[in-house]
Amino acid sequence: MGALEQLLGVAVIATLSDRIGRRAAYAFGGFGSAIFVFLFFPMLASGSSGLIILAIVVALRVHASMYAQQAAFITELFPTRIR
Repeated sequence: MGALEQLLGVAVIATLSDRIGRRAAYAFGGFGSAIFVFLFFPMLASGSSGLIILAIVVALRVHASMYAQQAAFITELFPTRIR
């Protein structure tokens, strides 16, 4: 379930990054990670299967929001002659 969520998340976020810009989409993922980390570990420690699954699915979605455009974002940091 988490892998399917990430697969769909990568496609959606990659399309969104083409529209709003890679920096904005990457920043969303970075800030989302910074905020969600404080919820992630308590959710894992709860012992509830539902909360653990939800924590993993949300973490994969946040990860997808950075992973989706990472290759293009890093490539665009360098001029064409260096690429």
